Amino acid sequence: MADMSQKESETAATGIIFKISVICGCQLPTHDAHINALEAEFLTFLHDFGYYSLTAEEILVAFRMNAAFKLRERVEVYGAIFNIDYASKVLMLYMEDRHRLDRKLSEKMREIKADEQLEQEANVRRRKVKAQFSLFMSGVDMGELDLTDCFMQLDQDGAYLKRNSEERFMKPLPRGLHVDNFTRLSQWGERMEARFQAGKLAVIDLFEAMKKTGKNEIYTEDLKLIHKDYDLPEEVVVPADPIEDLPF
Repeated sequence: MADMSQKESETAATGIIFKISVICGCQLPTHDAHINALEAEFLTFLHDFGYYSLTAEEILVAFRMNAAFKLRERVEVYGAIFNIDYASKVLMLYMEDRHRLDRKLSEKMREIKADEQLEQEANVRRRKVKAQFSLFMSGVDMGELDLTDCFMQLDQDGAYLKRNSEERFMKPLPRGLHVDNFTRLSQWGERMEARFQAGKLAVIDLFEAMKKTGKNEIYTEDLKLIHKDYDLPEEVVVPADPIEDLPF
């Protein structure tokens, strides 16, 4: 009602109050002075207590929901005559439900935007996989390939039959019986680096298998994975040093 003129608001208030009486079965005053005072106080209440932004239809929806037991609790008309106290309780409950719904919608929109962002980032990686496979097929030196994050995306999209396929390229790192925190942290860093490099080897193994079978594409033009469930061989040749001897 905020976009209405004073005259339009007064006319709308008359119609709203009449329709509310029909919805809830409450009586309306019959004396002109009482009617005018009720309409004026109703408009003042809407304006002063944060309900003036509601449209006339939204106000009516609140009372319909109350009549249908759709609000948190049912509000009864005190004295069987429409009054501001009754209106305030109904609208307060309605706004609680509306704010709760608004929060849920906002959270859902944030989730959708976050999912869209993740999908955009995944598509960047998929395009990179396509580009690196094309380079591989062209016969470039392995050292010229940039396979960072390629295994992660291929694994996520189901390119490998078994999860943690890069584990087959991992060489166990030596572990001491008693190590201090610095050594433990260093070993953790070495293992993460070894896993990172092992993932690159798993990608190369997939590339080579595809080349041998005459396949020349991994993803479609709309970035859908074409070849799924590649089963890495049980035994693979792991470099003596999982960090230093890799061609990347």
